Amino acid sequence: MKIEFNQPTQPETGFVTLNSTELPSKGKQYPYQFSLQVQPYKVKDVLTLSSSTLDNLQKYDVVLAGITTQPIFDLNELTLIDAQSLALIRYSLSVDNPIFKYSVECPFCNNANSVTLTAEDIALKEPDFDYPIRVGNFTFGLPTLRRLKEFTSLSPNFDETELLLGTIALYETSSLPIQEVIKLLQEISLKDFQLIETFADKVSEVGVQPKTITCKSCSKEFQFLPEVLLLPL
Repeated sequence: MKIEFNQPTQPETGFVTLNSTELPSKGKQYPYQFSLQVQPYKVKDVLTLSSSTLDNLQKYDVVLAGITTQPIFDLNELTLIDAQSLALIRYSLSVDNPIFKYSVECPFCNNANSVTLTAEDIALKEPDFDYPIRVGNFTFGLPTLRRLKEFTSLSPNFDETELLLGTIALYETSSLPIQEVIKLLQEISLKDFQLIETFADKVSEVGVQPKTITCKSCSKEFQFLPEVLLLPL
C-alpha cells in the first residue's frame, strides 16, 4: 500500500480529510461510514511517542488524539492496519521528507545495524481475503485496537491461541470482556475451530510487512519488522 491522499491537504491547517472506505480495511467491518480529519504531529506528540514508558498500543492513543471523525466514531474500534496507516499519514503530513531510523540487531552476530526507511518504504499488506466471516454463532474479522489492548492486559492468563481468537471475535461479543469471549469460544466445535484458525493465519499476515536487510558486519540477510511509531525528532 502506498500512502496517497484523495482529498487535498488544507493549506491553512495541514489537515487532510479521508473517508473510512479509503482506509486499508475499506471500512468493511465498521457499522457505518465516517470521515476522518487527520492533522500533522506536533513536537509534543513525537516526544510522547519516544517515551520508553509507553507500549505500542498506548502510543496509538497519541496517534488517534490528532484525528477527529464525523459522525462521531470510537477510534478504539479501528482495525490495527487502519491505525498503522493513519500513523504513517500523520507523519507524512508533518514533515517534507518523512523518514524512520532504526537500530536493528543482527540475529547472527549481534551487530547493531543502522537502517533508514522512508514512509513509502514501509509496506502495509491489505487484506486480500473475504472478511468478516461467520462461523457458528460468531463473526470474525480484523483485530481492533480495543481488543488488542484487552489482549495485552490478559496475556499472562491465557495461551496465544485463545487470545488470538478473542481479538478477532467481533460484533456478538463486542460488549463482553475478553475473558468471557474466550470462555464462549472454547465451546465451539473442532471443525469450526479449524476454519477460524485458517482465517486467523490470514489475519496475522495483514499490516506492516517485514523488511530484509544485510548485516553490515557479517553480510548475512535477515528480516525485521519496521515500527511506524518510532519517529526521529
